[in-house]
Amino acid sequence: MEFHQLVLAQTIEEAYEAVKDRGATILGGATWLRITAKHLDYAVDISDLGLSYIRETGDRIEIGATTTLRSLETDSLLASRYGGLFARTLGHIVGVQLRNLSTLGGSLAGRYGFSDVATLFLALGAQLDIYPSGLMNLEDYMAAADHGPHLIRSVSIPAHPVPAAFQTIRITHSDFPILNVAAAYTNRGWRIAVGARPGRAQLAKSAMQALGTEAKPGADLIARAAQLSAEELGFGKDIRADEEYRKTVCPVLVRRAVEEASR
Repeated sequence: MEFHQLVLAQTIEEAYEAVKDRGATILGGATWLRITAKHLDYAVDISDLGLSYIRETGDRIEIGATTTLRSLETDSLLASRYGGLFARTLGHIVGVQLRNLSTLGGSLAGRYGFSDVATLFLALGAQLDIYPSGLMNLEDYMAAADHGPHLIRSVSIPAHPVPAAFQTIRITHSDFPILNVAAAYTNRGWRIAVGARPGRAQLAKSAMQALGTEAKPGADLIARAAQLSAEELGFGKDIRADEEYRKTVCPVLVRRAVEEASR
């Protein structure tokens, strides 16, 4: 990776203008950029913008875009609300060295199909604060084809305890997922996200509707919702698994996630 010009932005306005007017590449953790042979004309480092934090704001927990995955994994505030959920989910991602570099904003901005982070935050009902447009649900962000120039400033999730669980299948512990599932029970009912299909994480809405607002659904209802998730979502093939395998595994992971979250 080579930069022809690198600027350390001092304001988010400066960083945005560089992206908008000069097609600059934003540097967060740069964990994926650094393994490429790209030649970038213009890059903007946003590490000086004060976007690395985890704090409670009213009924939400707000997380700055440059907060590392390792910080999420070990944070005491998140652990007090969600138990070991973040540690269990993020602990699969490659290794501590990479998680010390990878940022939350970068993990979501790329809308990567393999992302464990996107699947978890989608199930938790995350909202993005995007400059300059403002708040946007992660669900809408993941589904959109393109947004044009923008910068994610922060991500927020509910501050009150939300029963949630994450399930995944991988060839090895630190490999990319073959499929991942997150389930969470909120005051509006269940949210079930399925990712690494191998497409972007997506909500299984028919499965969510089947579970309704029952905090502790019975085994038959969970099994029905799990099967619906496999029927409503699309699956594809890559080097890790084919469509049929993912479709077969999906109900198993959904069932396990809902069962764990409803205990």
